Amino acid sequence: MDNLQTSSIPSRSTVISAQSQQEVAEKTVAHLLDDKAAMEDWTNNIEKIRQKESVGATK
Repeated sequence: MDNLQTSSIPSRSTVISAQSQQEVAEKTVAHLLDDKAAMEDWTNNIEKIRQKESVGATK
């Protein structure tokens, strides 16, 4: 018989991956808040997506 047990605890690599993704997201937001041109570009891109979605919803 194997002594392997299944665990509901996520592996260390899963936890590290989730943490690094969170750190990247926080750095991205901080960059947008510090860089006015980047923030305007991001806002314009979001607005374009909203317009495309609203046009698609009305068809």
